[in-house]
Formats: sequence, structure tokens, C-alpha cells
Amino acid sequence: MSQKEQNEQFKEVKLSSKLIVIASIILIVAIALAVIFGGYFFGMKGLFSILGITYDSNQTLVLFILVCFAAGLIIDPLTMIVSMILAKSLSLKKTALF
Repeated sequence: MSQKEQNEQFKEVKLSSKLIVIASIILIVAIALAVIFGGYFFGMKGLFSILGITYDSNQTLVLFILVCFAAGLIIDPLTMIVSMILAKSLSLKKTALF
């Protein structure tokens, strides 16, 4: 079945069915994000417990995790750029040696 035929079939569906489909997709994505964030939260909570690190409240821990995510979003592209630059410069030096 082509993409055009699939789009035409979805256009023919009732509005209530479309809303159910959209709500289901949003619910699945929300559950997936909750599971991922819960894994990070309880993982950090367990790690901090093992290492003996204390924090004031669970909100502090959530804030720490969110700041780590934000820092990662900023730092990760920068490290990729630096690694590409280093890879190109090192490959030029290797070809110059040979």
C-alpha cells in the first residue's frame, strides 16, 4: 500500500477515532519518557546512596538530573566537533609521514 493510499484512509476515519489514535501515541511517548527518566532518577538515587552522597530533597535530585541533561545537550555537539577536527588533523599528519 502506498503512502498516498494510507493518508487517504486516515483522512476518511472519524474524528473521534483520530483523537483516540493521537492520544494513544502521546500516552505511549509519555510512558517511555517516564520509564527513561525513572531509570535515571532511581539509578542516581541508588548511586548516591552507595557513595554516601546526601541531598536535601528529591526535587534537588530531579534538578541535578535535568541540569546534567541540559549540560549534555550543550557539551555533546561540541565534543563531536572537536573529535572531527582532531580526526582530520591527525589523518593529515599520518599521510604526511608516509
